Amino acid sequence: MVDNPIEWIKRSFFSKRNFTDVSNGAVDAFRPVVLGIDGYLDPSLLGSFGAWIPLAYTNSGGTTWTDFASGFQIGQYRKFGDLVFVRGLAKRTAGAGTTIATLPADYRPVTYTQLFDTKASGGIARIDIATSGAIIDADAVGATWITLNLVFSIL
Repeated sequence: MVDNPIEWIKRSFFSKRNFTDVSNGAVDAFRPVVLGIDGYLDPSLLGSFGAWIPLAYTNSGGTTWTDFASGFQIGQYRKFGDLVFVRGLAKRTAGAGTTIATLPADYRPVTYTQLFDTKASGGIARIDIATSGAIIDADAVGATWITLNLVFSIL
């Protein structure tokens, strides 16, 4: 057991690992990736990003949200560890409802609502992601489109 957690991290994660350098095909002994101020971490220990999953937009109570249009980023989400990424450009096509989409249980913030500033057709807007997974146009100003470029922790 190591008393100093930084030393434990260094011993556990900074061992020399072979990898193939894709730029020249050579095998190097160590490939550092910045972890923070104190050291490096081999990215192979982190796993991989999940696949992008299409957002299931709200389509109820007379309100319909959808992807903005061809040529623009579609609404999607994915998770990496405890971080959730949401991207896209959403468009309200009918109604005045503010819930854009709802994220599944494993992609929701656990303890509190996440708040974001973003761009919308009416200017700057706020998006909330509730613990229920609802992605909400919190300003409710009747924006016809809103950007969804969000990253948050589910913890």
